Amino acid sequence: MKTVSTQILGSLLLTMLVVVGGGGYVELQDSAKVEQEINLRNQRNTLERLSDSLVYPVWNLNRAEVNKAISNELVNEDIRAILLYDEHAELYSGMIHEGTADSFKLYDPNNPLHQQLLSSNQHPVSLNLVKDAVGIGKVVLYANDDALRARIRQRVIMLAHKMLWLFAALSFVQFLVLRKVVVQPLTRLATWASS
Repeated sequence: MKTVSTQILGSLLLTMLVVVGGGGYVELQDSAKVEQEINLRNQRNTLERLSDSLVYPVWNLNRAEVNKAISNELVNEDIRAILLYDEHAELYSGMIHEGTADSFKLYDPNNPLHQQLLSSNQHPVSLNLVKDAVGIGKVVLYANDDALRARIRQRVIMLAHKMLWLFAALSFVQFLVLRKVVVQPLTRLATWASS
């Protein structure tokens, strides 16, 4: 009797593990996609805000105001750097996060660390600055994927905990039901037949 119940319980648990694991994988992929879409939308919103707030400081060549507007946007942990190019595609100003701290520095194109940090970002997003239908520059935003990866890793851990608890609860319920419905009646039948 015990081997039959063990085999049935094992096959049910394996089936549950496959179903719960597959569902968890699909949920994780959807979560990662949603996080990436939110991140991209936030980058676009930041660029639009910057393009609006930088037009007059760039037009008036007010570098202090430009740096202030850029630093206000760099408080977002999802942004690695913001660079501003003038109408001749030359670097006018920029700021970069060098590490995970909340501090940021003026971008130096000759700094190897700055070059390395920006080269790791494969898909910067940019938006042109326009005043009176004339292009006066371009803002380029480099994302910091570390925060996105940390959020996805946190979701993986939460999902794994959720799946383990669900698997444990279903295993326990299946064990009790299998024992009550299959093992005990078969044991009584075997006892009755042997007497």
